[in-house]
Amino acid sequence: MPRAPALVLAALLVLSGCGALGGSTPTAPPTSTPGTPTADDVPGVSGGRLADTGALLSAHEAALVGTGFESDFRVNATERFRGEVYDASRRQLTVVEPGGEEYVFRTTQSTGVRFDTWGNRSVSVTRGQAGETTRYRVGRPTAPGVLTNRASLRTFLRATEFETDGVERRGNRTLVTLVSTGTPDTASSPGVVPDNATDLRNYEVRVVVDTSGRVHAFEAAADYTIDDRAGSMAVAYEVVRLDRPAVERPGWAAEALDESGWTPTPGG
Repeated sequence: MPRAPALVLAALLVLSGCGALGGSTPTAPPTSTPGTPTADDVPGVSGGRLADTGALLSAHEAALVGTGFESDFRVNATERFRGEVYDASRRQLTVVEPGGEEYVFRTTQSTGVRFDTWGNRSVSVTRGQAGETTRYRVGRPTAPGVLTNRASLRTFLRATEFETDGVERRGNRTLVTLVSTGTPDTASSPGVVPDNATDLRNYEVRVVVDTSGRVHAFEAAADYTIDDRAGSMAVAYEVVRLDRPAVERPGWAAEALDESGWTPTPGG
């Protein structure tokens, strides 16, 4: 796999690592009693199908940020860089306090680049590292959509139709599984697979969501061809916890704020 040093340096200079890349199935009960939640209680789902992706993702974002959460987002894909095809990976680990009071997330890439971000409602601090090179940036708070991986989920949820494949009661939550139907047209669904990928096949996306709209688990997989080489991708998103996690500001973020001369706003 190429080390792509120019790409690594460019990424550090702009500190752009906080954006998105681009088991058994629960069985639905045969009948439901009055008052029992159903798939159509999920925001954006109607008639057992995903009818409004925007409504689902808005509910996902609001519900997750409201309770606080920890999530794990991973991408593994065959890609091409400067004419060479290689296997790349990316991961984002995120912890957010209830209401987004404070948050931290780490993005790592197979190129060796790592981004750490801490923030609250008034500021964010990002540290980018690659080898011996480190860069810092102090800026505006991270958008809730970045914390909840909204853009990446939207790319896949809009690419095909989705229908209900199971409803399960787990604890005090009703979880609904949605599964993709058909294979997307890569020309009209950019970001589903890497650029220049052709012959998309074995495509499947499965989503587990609760009736508040939170996406608890997401898996996407596909095979394709890129420059006459067989390639594949696997995308996975999981909400690890919803028990009101707490975040502590790291020392490097405090030092970067002091050096920047940042002045906190009331409550920030």
